[in-house]
Amino acid sequence: MNILKTDIPSIKYKDIWNDGICYNEINEIIVHNKDPQDADTWTNNFRTQFYTFLEMRADKFFNYNPKKRCRDLYYILYYILYKIKNLRDYEESYENIKLAIKNYMDSALGIHDYAICIRDSFNEDCNNYNKIEEGNKKKIDDLCEDIDYTKKNYDKINKSSECAEIKKHIDHQYETLKEVYNANSQKYSDVLGYYEFTSFNELDNIIKKIQCSSDGNLHASAQALNPDRMSSLSGGQISIILFLSLFGCLLVCFFLYKHTSLGLWLNNRIGKKIKFFNKMNYENNHEIIEEMSGYLQDNLHNEEYNVLYHSSGE
Repeated sequence: MNILKTDIPSIKYKDIWNDGICYNEINEIIVHNKDPQDADTWTNNFRTQFYTFLEMRADKFFNYNPKKRCRDLYYILYYILYKIKNLRDYEESYENIKLAIKNYMDSALGIHDYAICIRDSFNEDCNNYNKIEEGNKKKIDDLCEDIDYTKKNYDKINKSSECAEIKKHIDHQYETLKEVYNANSQKYSDVLGYYEFTSFNELDNIIKKIQCSSDGNLHASAQALNPDRMSSLSGGQISIILFLSLFGCLLVCFFLYKHTSLGLWLNNRIGKKIKFFNKMNYENNHEIIEEMSGYLQDNLHNEEYNVLYHSSGE
């Protein structure tokens, strides 16, 4: 199995709950501060869509780290409820919306055997919600999951055709969050505990074990030349590739001509050919001139004869 960058959990499971909670709909309500009646419509759509989503799709992502999938759900729901709470004219409707979402969600999770995701209450988390801290907690959780996945798949990742891209992605996450974690380690240490990591430095030690092998690079080159992959390219992309290939060949030929004995050899060969053709042209031209000269002389004699003939006839 060739592990790709898109197989890394933070990418593979990003936004997985959006369809299930009608995220685009509620985001429009929040961005444009629509009326509470629109939010009521969203809660009804949430009830139907969330149930259907669990029934049709949840098995595809709950089989890997289900507790993290549950946390992903609450990360986004708490953010939505926080935004709704701060909308203008939502003072009276906020509590009803929050209660409705909680009841619909708990019911659907219980029916589909995902009770692991059910929490006792939204109140404490929503009332004490800190947008920056919760956002950082989500990012650190994503990073830890990526590194835990890496730890379990060293061999496959190191041989992956996209090993360098995977390493770059994880390195970037780590460097971005290192200062955030160190500035308030007590706040985020519980996230490391989900994965039994004891310190943030432990994450760095795991990342250092990602050492891409040459086999992965060879595989990447083979993938680039794969006919199936070429067939997926657009006409414009194929034209560019062909042009660059032809241009590269011309450059190589020009270099060989100017800087190697091949140029001298070609000059000699071409020079001999030119001399040969010049000689042939000269001989042919000379023969043609002689023939034309003879032809003109004959015609001149004939004309003189005709003049004399007609003169004598008169």
